[in-house]
Amino acid sequence: MGAGSLALPMLAAGPGFIWSSLFIGLTGIFSYYLAIYTLEIYMINKNGENASTIALRNFGKPGVIFAAVVNLALMYAVLTVYMTGGADLLTKTLLPLVNLNVSSHSGLLIFLIVFLPIFFKGTGVVVKSNTVIFYIKLISFLLAIGLGLKFFSPAIVSAPAENLVYLPRGLPIFFSALGFQFLVPILAQYNDYNRSRCRKILAYGILLPVLLYVLWIGVMLSLIPRTGAGNTFWLLLSNNESVGTMIRYATHNNPQLPALMKIALNVFSNVAMLTSFLAVGISLYEYIRDALKIRQSIAGKILNLAITMLPPIVFAFAYPNGFLLILQQVCIFLILVCMVPIAALLREYNLLEVRFSRLSIWLLLSICSLLIVLQLLDDCHFLPAFGF
Repeated sequence: MGAGSLALPMLAAGPGFIWSSLFIGLTGIFSYYLAIYTLEIYMINKNGENASTIALRNFGKPGVIFAAVVNLALMYAVLTVYMTGGADLLTKTLLPLVNLNVSSHSGLLIFLIVFLPIFFKGTGVVVKSNTVIFYIKLISFLLAIGLGLKFFSPAIVSAPAENLVYLPRGLPIFFSALGFQFLVPILAQYNDYNRSRCRKILAYGILLPVLLYVLWIGVMLSLIPRTGAGNTFWLLLSNNESVGTMIRYATHNNPQLPALMKIALNVFSNVAMLTSFLAVGISLYEYIRDALKIRQSIAGKILNLAITMLPPIVFAFAYPNGFLLILQQVCIFLILVCMVPIAALLREYNLLEVRFSRLSIWLLLSICSLLIVLQLLDDCHFLPAFGF
């Protein structure tokens, strides 16, 4: 529950609560089938294969290069999202608590100065830190949702058909919030390639976020009006604001909120961004260390961290308010990553232990392609956009 979940209310404001909840549920079903189809390609040999191995076996060196480039682009883009989002939250929710008001660029600089040194301590420290922070995130999220249900507004259950025009713009983000199919090979290996157990984990692992995401959207759409005077989602999106402004609107619009809920909203949003930043950051750091065989001396760590962080830092400074824009581009890379093992199913169809129909495989690939097309259309401003 990181940047994807934090962005959901911003994309759900256009279509509204009912339509967004319905399609998040449908997206969850699609994500489940995409995951169990992906599982089957790793069930062929049951020997710890990863996405690169699958790409090499089925598509040769061009496939490996494509998979590597897309994965690298995905991780760099995601890091950029977490930097911009984390800096925005720091600037608009935490620093004002100590009467410190700074610009977006200054907030980004503070974020980097505070959190980049963690990577010099090694993977173990990052993993341990992330574990502790994860539980803080979980508790604060459940508190925010539990206390927020009291403020659930009946007005958000209306579902005008005309709001559906804003739905296509949100679908790629809806998928990305549930797009964890790249973890399937690790899941399969960790569970000794037990198909039944893996499918059960995937089912619960998707059902729980779907339910929590729907509640999260409901609470946020209740705390921040869709349109009207004052602080609304329309104003937020038309001014190209980010998640920090959304949290600030939610707390400032509702002085009657319990202090505990305000704290939970601020803690969850900041910690969610931080855990995602640390997790993706250390993954990319280790990927680059292994790929370039960088020795972990002091000079080596500095070089390793520079290669890991400089590209996203440049983009983050270039687009300090680009949280939503960059997150939408992340969707394209994530979907491409998910498509590689699905396409491999067609190449190794006769080796599968469980053979889905070829038509269903093509259907999954078609839906993935449609999501990419929708995002590209939105990039070209061809889709109706709420607040723009």
